[in-house]
Amino acid sequence: MKRIATTTIVAIMLVSLMAGALAEDRTVELDLQFVNLEPLDSGHYEGWLIVDGQPVSTGKFNVDASGGLVDLEGKSIDTFRVKGVDLELATMFVLSIEPEGDTDAVPAAVKPLAGSLDADKETADLSANLGVDLSSISGKYILATPSNNFPPEDYDLDLDFDGLPMLSSGHYEGWLIVDGNPVSTGKFNVNEGGDLVDLDGNMIEAFTLMDLNIDNVEMFVLSIEEEGDNDAIPGTVKPLSGAVDASGLAGTIAHTVGVDLSGADGVYILATPSNNDDYYLDLTFDNLAPLASGHYEGWLIVDGSPVSTGKFNVDAGGDLVDLTGAMLTMPFLVMDIDITMVEMFVLSIEAEGDNDAIPGAVKPLAGAVDGSGMAGEISHNIGVDLSGIGGDYILATPSDGADTNELSGIWYLNRSTGTPVAGLNLPDLTGTDWIYEGWVVIGGVPVTTGRFNMAEGVDGFDGYSASDMYPPFPGEDFLENAPSGLTFPTDLSSGLAVISIEPRVDDDPAPFQFKPLVGTIPSDATDHLEYQLDDMTDGLPTGMFSLSGAPTDELSGIWYLDRSSGTPVAGLDLPDLTGTEWVYEGWVVIDGVPVTSGRFDMVEGFDDFD
Repeated sequence: MKRIATTTIVAIMLVSLMAGALAEDRTVELDLQFVNLEPLDSGHYEGWLIVDGQPVSTGKFNVDASGGLVDLEGKSIDTFRVKGVDLELATMFVLSIEPEGDTDAVPAAVKPLAGSLDADKETADLSANLGVDLSSISGKYILATPSNNFPPEDYDLDLDFDGLPMLSSGHYEGWLIVDGNPVSTGKFNVNEGGDLVDLDGNMIEAFTLMDLNIDNVEMFVLSIEEEGDNDAIPGTVKPLSGAVDASGLAGTIAHTVGVDLSGADGVYILATPSNNDDYYLDLTFDNLAPLASGHYEGWLIVDGSPVSTGKFNVDAGGDLVDLTGAMLTMPFLVMDIDITMVEMFVLSIEAEGDNDAIPGAVKPLAGAVDGSGMAGEISHNIGVDLSGIGGDYILATPSDGADTNELSGIWYLNRSTGTPVAGLNLPDLTGTDWIYEGWVVIGGVPVTTGRFNMAEGVDGFDGYSASDMYPPFPGEDFLENAPSGLTFPTDLSSGLAVISIEPRVDDDPAPFQFKPLVGTIPSDATDHLEYQLDDMTDGLPTGMFSLSGAPTDELSGIWYLDRSSGTPVAGLDLPDLTGTEWVYEGWVVIDGVPVTSGRFDMVEGFDDFD
């Protein structure tokens, strides 16, 4: 991630607009202008208005090489629109840096720029949000060669280690404890040959310590510090230390575990005592779409808690593949579950790099276990009945007056009885994790008409319409602010009209794979004439899951115990680490990959991992 120059000066312009059919539907339009704001290589920027003490997102963006604002697809952005904002309660604007895939409604911890709104609620000057005044900072340095002509208080420190490993993250730092206080002797790492190197990889011969009271040196301590550490206190992890010997100028360095490890010994056995509760899970899907970003993860809900069944994706042919794209030919192995407590299967969509044990917010498919307790059907997880849905639409552009560009707008309503009524027959999605979104496909490009919960009332978008004069139904006029590659006004004839069902937390600009209503717009379409959308619910993703007992493989587990006398006893001869800053951890290396077997303080009793 690139850093933002602390001299960045930013201005924003806020203009209050009225939009929508309801008077309380207030829209704020923001014009953001930045100086010296750099593009982000990872993640994105997000603006926030602080309204009555609460953050309201004004939109996600990045900056291109010329300093222009672009959306997350790289398309140029002129202004941002935010609905339902009471500018009288707005106090400031904040710019945050969000990680890739962020979907929450809270600014991230890194907020590089901020500024208070002026009295008229129209502008704000933003500056670096450091919380300190840097205007008068200064510094000095000296040129000297203390090692060439040491005063009595300056010393060279030679360090020699055996078996000290190279750190892949962070670095080592040496400390002399002088009259009870730590004095840093310098930061370093170890290269593959065991030599000490600085943080740039250059060899270190010795460390120079200046102005040291040698008579009060008590001991040497080695700490492990995090990347970027610059404080004057040893880190929590201090693996090695050694007291100064009688000479007052040297000492032996050893581990700081605090127990006697001489005579440590141990035995182990290979066994899988938990394997009676292991099962194979077979999954089959129809119409499940491949994910271009992220992956799927299956979950069994066991006694109310989720148990991951594995991560996967789907290829273009509908086959299940692993995260490298290789075909999955074996079922998923789910270990140590109580089969009598399995309630249902849930499919989630997870972000790239996800490794937690909780299903993601987007859970498109689910299915309860049937009477056998070992299988079940999988279908959409929207929470409403989609049987019998349908819809009508007309082509019209009410926001720019009558008989003007009438084939450049679509509205989901029916005028056949004279008075316009809702054209969509869809269940209300209020209170669910899902929301409808209308689309038209123009020249192969899907363009939104807005999101909505129910068939009556305006949707949440009017960015392409000419004014706020439009009927109280979902729809949009495509008259201005055309996306890159398109020209408005346009002619929607021969395009597609689509109603999708989207996750509420979804930031993907493309339509989600749930498209229950689709209609081809006639090539000779007539404005203000009702056209039907086709029920496509038969094409929504479905699937099946089934569980079967997994064969026991006794070579797939390790236990540190001794059964030679019949009754199992502790297999490890190690001192108790209770009360120290250290803990034991067991590992097995599988195909070169170390895998934990758990942490423990003493050789009897359970470890902390299963």
